[in-house]
Amino acid sequence: YRNASNEVAVEIYRMTDAQAAFGIYAMKCGKETRDPSFAERHTLNRHQLMFQRGVFYITVNNLSGAEALRPDLVRFGQWVAARLPAGPAVSELGRLPAAGQTAGSARIVRGPFTLQAVYTLGEGDILQLGGRTVGVAADYRDAGGSYTRLAVEYPTAAAAQAAFANLVKNLDQYLKKVGGDDRKLVFRDYENK
Repeated sequence: YRNASNEVAVEIYRMTDAQAAFGIYAMKCGKETRDPSFAERHTLNRHQLMFQRGVFYITVNNLSGAEALRPDLVRFGQWVAARLPAGPAVSELGRLPAAGQTAGSARIVRGPFTLQAVYTLGEGDILQLGGRTVGVAADYRDAGGSYTRLAVEYPTAAAAQAAFANLVKNLDQYLKKVGGDDRKLVFRDYENK
């Protein structure tokens, strides 16, 4: 869209489901900078408004980068959002406790690509998610320091146990197993943590 020398490009991606739309948004958004007048989960800077609504991942790009157009990006985003169905919420995020969670750090994990953004545990689909099983992760801080929590709900206990066995067997070579049993894995990473 163009008005004199100002140009805005809108990209709307229909994903397979709300989890995929949130997943790509969370992977790309970085530290969220929000505008209180925009209701959708979003991040905004002078170059771009990025948000998720239902099964849609949307970017509104300010091609000139002019700071004066930031409010226009929000208005454009509101106009686009009002014309897209809301869709279901990403209920899986409720698996993570809210206490101590770092704001904006929640992520969806459904395969190797999204897992690598959280932590490198090994090659391939090490958690056997198959692009269908949805895991969630977030960063936390408490008196003991900072850490990342990853929770995956498998369809059966057997599937969970098989995924855990695969993880233990194929753990990244830079991670050294230091303890655990058939239900728990303790390892040391390359930073000796």
